[in-house]
Amino acid sequence: MIELMEFVNELPNKKQCNQCSYKSNKREYMAKHIALFHCKLDELMANEELVQMKQKKATSKILSQFYFI
Repeated sequence: MIELMEFVNELPNKKQCNQCSYKSNKREYMAKHIALFHCKLDELMANEELVQMKQKKATSKILSQFYFI
């Protein structure tokens, strides 16, 4: 998810969690860690605008695949 990767990019040290001792050389793993262990995913899911935007994007992607097959 783009929003999680943006959050990781804003960390002072992208290889070290700023809330605990977790370390990872992969930004994707850090994003997953923050999302799941520090409830960042819950925070993002509580943003109704973001969820609606993602739902619309997913729906349009599915529909475009359906009509072009």
